[in-house]
Amino acid sequence: MSLEYEFRKRVLFWARIPIVVIATVFPVAFAKHIDSHDIRYVAGFVSLVAVAAAVELLYDRASASEKTLHDSEAAAALERASFRLKAQRAARGLAMRRLLELLSPVMGVLASKNTLSNEQKKAAAQSLDESIVEILKATCEEVWTNWNEPGSAAAPFQSSVMVAYKVNKIPAEVRERLRFVGIGREDLKSYKHVLDVELWSDDENPFFTPIAIPVEDENSQRGMKKILPGAPTAFAKGDDVVISDTADLAGHCGTDLESDVRKEEHEYFESRKIRSMACLVLHKPRDKKLSENRMGVLNIHSDRVDGFGTTKQEQITIIQGLAHYRAALEFLLDGQQQLTTEAS
Repeated sequence: MSLEYEFRKRVLFWARIPIVVIATVFPVAFAKHIDSHDIRYVAGFVSLVAVAAAVELLYDRASASEKTLHDSEAAAALERASFRLKAQRAARGLAMRRLLELLSPVMGVLASKNTLSNEQKKAAAQSLDESIVEILKATCEEVWTNWNEPGSAAAPFQSSVMVAYKVNKIPAEVRERLRFVGIGREDLKSYKHVLDVELWSDDENPFFTPIAIPVEDENSQRGMKKILPGAPTAFAKGDDVVISDTADLAGHCGTDLESDVRKEEHEYFESRKIRSMACLVLHKPRDKKLSENRMGVLNIHSDRVDGFGTTKQEQITIIQGLAHYRAALEFLLDGQQQLTTEAS
């Protein structure tokens, strides 16, 4: 296999991801222009979809033209890798079409929200739950195909969305499900936010119990030394977090976090068979100030260690491959919050 061939194939492989992300975000960013049938923006969007399809076709042809490997073990490995890539391409292509279907009605509702009654706004906000859950499930399937072959009995990944509340604006029902609060800090005044699990991918599981967890003030050095691992750390720092093994929480939390609190969280993960997890920060797409527009966290977890790879590069690659899902979740959650706030 020539270096030129390998280089061309690699370029095509990585080119697909940003193209799909741009094509997904484009109708969100230019919703008003598309809704008004501005030919420039409609044509631009159609062109993006066409380019995405063309790149996908070229990549398929490049994959199909690979020379047969004589070594049986290598050939088997290639077949497994080929399946994963095909599964990911199929999922991503389907997701792109489906994402557009999910986002388009929201654009219309938001464009006409000033004409809706409070009851209509609340109903519209609640209707977005199903769309968000569908995206959560697609996110899990996307990560699962990185590691599993056809017919694999491996347990699925699970995911959830946590929405952030400032401590002085926590709904009563959220306060009731608070966990992992520091000793003597029950009034929450020394915290800045609370993250609450509002939706999850396993929506048919009657045993799932949503929880809320506190987040330290990122501007408090003392507070950050007590930061909880996972989602609270990701939200406070504004950076995605991957925990490869939840048995090693000490390496992912504040140096001064009480051992009792860390033990309680470890027992929680064990009871739910969470051995590894990724926590991706969600931002409000309308606000460009990244230090101020955090609105929640997307959690994805597995029942096995290293569910997101054994190297930093593998983790980065998987997270980058979820960019279009993250963008869609941010848009839907932001739209939901707009409708809920105005209906209050």
